[in-house]
Amino acid sequence: MSENVDLSLVLRNTQHASRDARAALEATLRFTEAFAPRLTALEARVGALEQRIGGIERALDDLARSNSRLEELLIDIARKLDA
Repeated sequence: MSENVDLSLVLRNTQHASRDARAALEATLRFTEAFAPRLTALEARVGALEQRIGGIERALDDLARSNSRLEELLIDIARKLDA
């Protein structure tokens, strides 16, 4: 049994698919062009925030070490006063 294929239908569907793919590509390119600079700027801001957070964490660690040393000094002073 032989099947007849309507090539004009295949051609039309192929042309429609090609047109739709081009439209999707153009929309993607427009989206990329519109939002790429914004995303780049956002990445830069996030990077700056990460650096600031790192600095804050280091400062907090230094403060915690200083507090610990002060507590030890106060404990030593209290022991000497009690003796």
